[in-house]
Amino acid sequence: WTPGSRWWGAGTDKIPLEVDVIAESVDKKSLLVGEVKSTVTDRELKRLEVELQHKVERLPISKSYHRIIKKIIVADTGAQRAKILIPGRKVFSALR
Repeated sequence: WTPGSRWWGAGTDKIPLEVDVIAESVDKKSLLVGEVKSTVTDRELKRLEVELQHKVERLPISKSYHRIIKKIIVADTGAQRAKILIPGRKVFSALR
């Protein structure tokens, strides 16, 4: 994976869009798109998943990749059962 960074710009709908983390795979076939939160509850998880999906759909560069990996990265959570969540301390091992 290339180094992750934030992404700001106009979405495909021309409305401003901010993504907390994007990173491209070294082979340029996959894109990681993530939201970073300090905490998240089970109740908030579904809303965050929907918001992240909408961001991916509006992200102009997403159409250039064969695979989009969506993750919500959290420092502390009671909802770590969900596949979309990665505790902050496990981010790098999850990308391997």
